[in-house]
Amino acid sequence: MEIGGDIRFRVVDETFVDTTPSSPEESMSMPPPTSSASGAPLPICDPGTKKAPYKLTGSISEMGLGMLSWWNTG
Repeated sequence: MEIGGDIRFRVVDETFVDTTPSSPEESMSMPPPTSSASGAPLPICDPGTKKAPYKLTGSISEMGLGMLSWWNTG
């Protein structure tokens, strides 16, 4: 496959996750420290807790799908 090349794909699944922020009382609590005792910076949030609010799963494993250069357009 070519990096940056155009492809045709089919959406096979879509997932919506409600990422509404918590209540204002919970978000107004004490902010996390920005550095550890050793002085090393701490991440603002745990990357494992972040979720994409909307996710599409696609497939190119069918006839006519994949890199546009693979198929004759004429």
